[in-house]
Amino acid sequence: MVVRSGRWSQVSCDCSADPIASIRKAATAPVRLIVVVNGDRHDPAACAWLLAQPDVHTEFVPQPSLANAVLHGRRLVTTPYFATLDDDDAFTEGGLDQRLAVMESAAQPDLVVSNGVRRDVNGQDSPCYDTLADVPGAPLAALFRRPWLNSGNALYRSRSIGIEYFEDPHAFAEWTWLAFKLGGRRQAHRRSRGPDLRHLRHRRFALQVRGLREILHAAVRAHARTPA
Repeated sequence: MVVRSGRWSQVSCDCSADPIASIRKAATAPVRLIVVVNGDRHDPAACAWLLAQPDVHTEFVPQPSLANAVLHGRRLVTTPYFATLDDDDAFTEGGLDQRLAVMESAAQPDLVVSNGVRRDVNGQDSPCYDTLADVPGAPLAALFRRPWLNSGNALYRSRSIGIEYFEDPHAFAEWTWLAFKLGGRRQAHRRSRGPDLRHLRHRRFALQVRGLREILHAAVRAHARTPA
């Protein structure tokens, strides 16, 4: 979890120097980072480096779970906005400022999503998503066509997107499930001019798992049975 000094945002991430360096360059204001390290299998040297950083607060949670680490980080949020970041991703320079400008626009959205760049095993870059243009108008319908939320491409408004959204996750589809809940609650969405995120290693997105459509259809059925 990264806490921006002053008034506005926090970002949760795992431990690595590259994403932390990118967070420091993603905003014009100085940042203070809070890092959640989950499980007991971590690099002692990396954790020692984190503990030595004056602007980094590191917390250790014993359960080896991405979803639990994100939930733990969300519980630490005390600022108006927050975002998430994995240890193998990085923001582009000024990326958080770009999202913040949209967040603080007249529209006052609850969620800002942006595109990113994915690097393959050959070092070639390509956009994470072909388009996000249809997300603001119909986020849930867009989710059935393609995933639009991942571990590093959003800025959230804290008062609208509370801790409860990060509880009860679906393993290996955490971000799809979160996007479904956000879309189903009709949160106001906007997109920023991207890309402002780099996926540094070639990896399968948790959103793009086998059975994605079946997960969403099961979620729709469960949502329909849940009282408003």
